[in-house]
Amino acid sequence: MYGWRGRIGLIFPSRGDTFVYEFYKMLPEGFIATPAINRVRAMVPVGSEREAELLAEIRRRVPVPFIVGARAEAEALMHLGIRRMVIATPFEEEITQRERRFLESQGFEVLSARGLGIRRNVDIGLVANEASYRLARELLAAHLEADGVFIPCPRWPVSVNLEALERDTGKPAVGSVQALLWKALRTLGYRQPILGYGRLMASLAD
Repeated sequence: MYGWRGRIGLIFPSRGDTFVYEFYKMLPEGFIATPAINRVRAMVPVGSEREAELLAEIRRRVPVPFIVGARAEAEALMHLGIRRMVIATPFEEEITQRERRFLESQGFEVLSARGLGIRRNVDIGLVANEASYRLARELLAAHLEADGVFIPCPRWPVSVNLEALERDTGKPAVGSVQALLWKALRTLGYRQPILGYGRLMASLAD
């Protein structure tokens, strides 16, 4: 049976093409991911009173552990000791600064947050594979005091660049897909390193 070591359900607010590709590329043998698209009509701000109510309702209805993307990302950053960071996104300025405000509200120091200015999700999935690497490296070069870099959004290619980015800059990097899989595997008790996708996935053995 596929998924004999663990089955991970994925819920997306929109198309998850890049997400699914990168998730499966890093997924160890014996695990399976079952994606579903949920056409969300409204977004709930992380950290809001409504979020707490929603999470409590999910816990009452769902008999298995569940993971919230933004929470997994913050936990991954803390795990790698990234307290002072730069943020590289594909987004327009408004959403990029929203990412910044959330992380600052969680106690992180953000030295700089910059995006590519892309509005439509479908266009984010079409950016060049090296775009996240180039932007993240540029930000780290401008802020040598940063502990590392956060690269949010599962719609653009990130995971394939993390190993080279960390090697070339000497700083840890966290991406959205990487953080979600790391958290999911830890929740399922998986404790073996996954190599080739940065320090976070290699740290699963810790």
